[in-house]
Amino acid sequence: RLEQVRLGLPRFAPRTEAETMAAIYTWWNILDAEMYDHDAKYKYQTGYLREMQLKRMVQLVRETGARRYCEIGMNGGHSVAAVLQSTPNVSATVFDMMAFNYSWPVAGLLHAQYGRRFKLHPGNSRATVPRWLHANGMGGAKAPGAADKAPSAAASAGAAGGRGHAGHACDLILIDGDHTAGCRSDMVLMSNAASPRARVVVDDIQMPPGKALARLNATGLMRILETYGPYSARSRDP
Repeated sequence: RLEQVRLGLPRFAPRTEAETMAAIYTWWNILDAEMYDHDAKYKYQTGYLREMQLKRMVQLVRETGARRYCEIGMNGGHSVAAVLQSTPNVSATVFDMMAFNYSWPVAGLLHAQYGRRFKLHPGNSRATVPRWLHANGMGGAKAPGAADKAPSAAASAGAAGGRGHAGHACDLILIDGDHTAGCRSDMVLMSNAASPRARVVVDDIQMPPGKALARLNATGLMRILETYGPYSARSRDP
């Protein structure tokens, strides 16, 4: 039902699993329309999480009691909207190149709805993530194979870390930015921000991110606990 709240706050807050998923899918419809309105020819507008992956992401938010979600690669905002809609207790720190015609309009929608819970760092993650880490006392990149690690898992793959400072550490991380060999840099950088029991999701593991993840798993910096896919088709459940 609708609540009586002050102006600027949402009047409807999902109370059940069904309401949460309906709210997320409604958000996805809005984001799809915004993307299409600003860039109708972009072919990856439906390239976000599948339904089974979405449900696992929502589960991970709740299982970890996540307070901060960190994401590299916002694209159309579907993943961050799903996380923010799944609980009012999580905030999002997002890194994105803002390279598409719809990037800023999407960011505007998310900021209008979630306010301070949505923090965007525009630009190349190889510059913006180290700057954010330094500003929050989390140091620089950690060499693959560094010894400090902690239990973790993932929805599309998995990971570990444990150096993030309280108040800024990431409890749930999505790596979905660079899809070349450079994606390894994103994974290593974000390991510095991972809370001791962080969960890390790596998307598109049939591409270079999967190879980078496998290598970091072998070094012990990240630990694969579960996988979905890899998929080669568009975002549609089997």
